[in-house]
Amino acid sequence: MSMKNPLKKISAVFYSLRDFLWGYPRFVIRSFKSLRKYIVFIITLGLGFYFTIVFTNQFDKTFISSNKVLNEAYILSTDESSALTINPLITTNSQLEKDLTALIYLPLFKIDQDGKLTYKLAKGYTVSEDCKSYTFILRDDVWWHNLGNNDYEKFDADDVVYTFTKSQKAKDLNISVRKDSEYKVVFTIPQESPLLLEQITTGILPEHVWSKVDDGKFQFYFRNKAPIGTGPYKLISMDDNQIILERNEQYFGDKPKLQEIHIHFFSDIQSTITEIKRGKIDSILNPPEEIKDIFEEEYTEYQRYSKTIYRNTKVIFLNMREQIRYDDETDNVLSNTDIRQALSMYINRNELLSTLHIEGDTAIGPINKTSWAFDENINYYDYNPDSASKSLMAIGYKLDDNSGYWKQNDKTLSLTVTFLDNKSNNLLVKALQEQYKSHGIELVADPKPYDSLTNEILPLRNFQMLIFEIETGLDPDCFNWFDSNATEHPMLNLSGYSNTQTDRRLITARTTIDRKERKEMYSEALDYLMYDMPVIYLYHPEINYYVKKKITNIDLSLITIAQERFDTVSKWDMKQYD
Repeated sequence: MSMKNPLKKISAVFYSLRDFLWGYPRFVIRSFKSLRKYIVFIITLGLGFYFTIVFTNQFDKTFISSNKVLNEAYILSTDESSALTINPLITTNSQLEKDLTALIYLPLFKIDQDGKLTYKLAKGYTVSEDCKSYTFILRDDVWWHNLGNNDYEKFDADDVVYTFTKSQKAKDLNISVRKDSEYKVVFTIPQESPLLLEQITTGILPEHVWSKVDDGKFQFYFRNKAPIGTGPYKLISMDDNQIILERNEQYFGDKPKLQEIHIHFFSDIQSTITEIKRGKIDSILNPPEEIKDIFEEEYTEYQRYSKTIYRNTKVIFLNMREQIRYDDETDNVLSNTDIRQALSMYINRNELLSTLHIEGDTAIGPINKTSWAFDENINYYDYNPDSASKSLMAIGYKLDDNSGYWKQNDKTLSLTVTFLDNKSNNLLVKALQEQYKSHGIELVADPKPYDSLTNEILPLRNFQMLIFEIETGLDPDCFNWFDSNATEHPMLNLSGYSNTQTDRRLITARTTIDRKERKEMYSEALDYLMYDMPVIYLYHPEINYYVKKKITNIDLSLITIAQERFDTVSKWDMKQYD
C-alpha cells in the first residue's frame, strides 16, 4: 500500500486545523451573534449552577468537611436547647450541659475509680502534717480560650481562688482557699476529711471574666452560653439547631486529632433517624429504642460502647414536708413513713427494667452495690407487696372492691409524680402507674418542661413525688442529699428530710480517714435512711454510646459517669473514608 494517500490525509487535517485557529476571532464572533438571543438564559443558567454548588458546599459544611469533624446528635425539647447553661459551678441534670462542660472546662485534676489522680491544670500537691492543708502547684503554660480578638489571658492562681470561693462543694466542707503565689494555691479545711480531693475536682472558671458578675446575676450571665475555658475544645457558635466546638490550638496537652465537634439538636426521633440515614450523624449517646434497632439491624457501621454507670441513679424524691401546697392540696400523705415504705415495696425494679428495655442494674439505696461501704444486711424495703399492703392496713387504709384502690375515710390514696417531659420519663411513669395501679395506688402524671422544672418546681419544692436522675461522687458520702439544714433551694435535700441521728453519722463518716469506722457509720446511717425512706431508688442506667467505626480510639473502660467518655477525646481519630 502506498504511503502517499495517508500523508495527504494528514496534511489536509493539519491545514484545516491551522485555518480554523488562524480565523478563530471571526468564528467566535459568528458564534456569539448566533447565540446572542440566548445570552441572558445562558448567563442565568451559569450563575444558578455556581450558586447551587456554593450553597451545597456551605450546607454540607456542618456535616461533611475535609477536616476531621465529629457530628454528634442530641434529642432535646425546644425549651431544653434554648435554656442551655454551660458552667461547672451550676448543678445540672442535662447530659448535654455536662458534656459541654467536660469539653470546654478543665479541673485541677481528675480522680479515677481507683483513686488515682490525673493532673490537668495542676502539676502536683503536698499535704501538711495535720492533713488540713493541701498546697497545689499550678501549670504556668495554660491560656484561656481566645475567641478571635487576640486578647489572650493566662491561667493562674487567681482563677482557682475565685472558682472555689464560689463553689458550693467547697462550702460543704468549709474549704478555704488562698493564693500563695502566681502558680501556687493552698486549700485548708478545719479538720481532716477523705472528701477534700473529690470536692475540688470542679472545672475552673476565668476570674477576669466572672469576678465582675454579681451573685444574683451569676446564673443568667451570658457567658453561661458563650463559655471561656481551658479545655481541648472551645465553643465557636450556638444556635437553635447546633453547637460548633473547635479544637483549642493553644491547648497545653496533646491536641485533639478531631478539629471540630458539631453537636446537632433534634426535637424528635424521626428527624434524627432521617439524618442518620443520610449519613450525617457520627455518634449519639443513649438513643431511644427506635434508633437502637436501626443501628443493630440496618446500619452496622456503628460501634456500640456500653457501661453501667453506678454513679448515676434514677430516683423518686418523696416530699416529706407536712404542709406543702400542690394544686391547692396542703395536707401531705407522704409525711407518713408507712406510706413511703409501701411505695418503695410496691415497685418491682427488675420488671421495670425489663418493661422499659433498660440495660443497667437495679438500685435500692444511696450507696450502690459496687461501693466498699455497701451493706447487704440493711432492710432496703425492696419489692415486697404483701408487706406493703400490711403497712397500709395498719394505718387504716382499706382496699375498695369497686375501684380497686386503697382508701382511708373515703379518700383514695392518690399521688402526683412530677418529672421532666421527655419520652424516657413518660415511659417510666407509665410503667410505674401500671405497677402501682395493680397494687391499689393511683399515680397521676405531671410532666413539666425543662424551664418550669428548673425555675419553678425545684426552687419552690412544689411537688409530691419527683423523678430525677442524680449523680453521686466516687466516695460513698451522701450527706448533701439528706442534710437537715439543707432543705431549701439551691441545696440538694429535695425531700425536706430531717433526722439529727442520720446527720451525726454521715458527718462522722465524712470527717474521719479510717475506712472501717466510716463503713460502720454508713451502715448505721443507712438503717435510718431506709426506714425513713425520703427517696425511692429505682435503677442505675447503662450508657450506650453509638459511634461510627471510622471514629477510632474510643475507650469507656475507666469512665464512672457519661461525660467522662470525653476524657480521652484527644486520642480520638477518624479514618478518612466514606
